[in-house]
Amino acid sequence: MYIRSGLMLTFCCTLTFALCAPGCAYETTPTADYSGGPSLPAGPKLEAPPRAPVKETADAVSAPSDEELFADLLDNHWRKIFPAGGRNVGGPQFFKYIYENLATTHDLFQRYNRFYCGVSGSIVSPKRSNTFDVVKAKGVNGECVYGRYHRCCWPCSCDLMKYARAETVQVTFPKDPGVKTREYTVLTIGDPCYRCEALPCPDLPPEVTTYACQSGVTANGLRVANGKLTTQAGGRLVFALLETLDVDPKTLTVDADLMKICGPRFGAGPTELDSMGGMGNIFVNVARVNSDETYANTTDDLCK
Repeated sequence: MYIRSGLMLTFCCTLTFALCAPGCAYETTPTADYSGGPSLPAGPKLEAPPRAPVKETADAVSAPSDEELFADLLDNHWRKIFPAGGRNVGGPQFFKYIYENLATTHDLFQRYNRFYCGVSGSIVSPKRSNTFDVVKAKGVNGECVYGRYHRCCWPCSCDLMKYARAETVQVTFPKDPGVKTREYTVLTIGDPCYRCEALPCPDLPPEVTTYACQSGVTANGLRVANGKLTTQAGGRLVFALLETLDVDPKTLTVDADLMKICGPRFGAGPTELDSMGGMGNIFVNVARVNSDETYANTTDDLCK
């Protein structure tokens, strides 16, 4: 049992690839909510390509360590992000809260966004030895957009490669005293609250309780419109940051072992995913609420 500043976090498994695997079923803690299905095999071990450098070196000089920021997120903010405790598919809520409340610099924005998995809503501790996968997602024209995605377990990387979209936004922060603008790539889905005026929203799976549906939008989420983040209706809902990599784009690829282990998930529909571990079909069901895409359930569904 792990206790910190009054917030009790019961970890039923180690913080490895299996963090969001069955057995870690705690609806009111930052670990994954999902329970059921088979155990997950270990994911591939990846070498870390370099992150794009942070240009504002002054940001990093005075900033606390990743461990201190992670503790701050759990101790002082997690209950504000998820006041009811449930956080399945809670990436949009993490992203909006960090953007509006914690991102006083671009360095802090990037670092806080590494501490959660946008697909599951689970926390991602910086003390883990491997916290990310290099993934590819469809851009606005179906092209492949590559980047580093921080996740609780590899099935989340598989699901986003099939169901998410990558969009470019110009970002400034409400609490940035310097009002600096920088371009980022974010991962999005169609807003699942688009047909709901209020809660409860019948379109959402019963396992998902953190979306504040109001007047056809997720009120506790941000959307992308005209290359900017907005609280208004229109545009797709942001659920995570996709970190760009400081390498030649022509050399980028997804690890072959990850693609292999993702194969069964790429080939499965929502019904089959329900028994395949990870988040099962919860994220997929949310992502498909507001989507007009059809899926062949093959690698043809991925970016080209």
